[in-house]
Amino acid sequence: MTLQQRISLERNRLRIGRTEEALLEEVGADGSAIARTASEAPDADGLCRIEGAQGLRPGAFVTVRITGADAYDISGVIQ
Repeated sequence: MTLQQRISLERNRLRIGRTEEALLEEVGADGSAIARTASEAPDADGLCRIEGAQGLRPGAFVTVRITGADAYDISGVIQ
């Protein structure tokens, strides 16, 4: 498991700076959201946590610039 976490972190870090399309799953009142790109399968992979989703609804597709990564999840901002 430790080896897999290092591999996953390395792969997620390679995505930082990229722009990807994401599907919003949840949107908070503060504009934070949980989304999935084509690389995150439901119930199997990590999530994409994003900021700047004020006024958007779950089900919307957005363009996200990836700004951070950990072993399981990525984070970004809506473009």
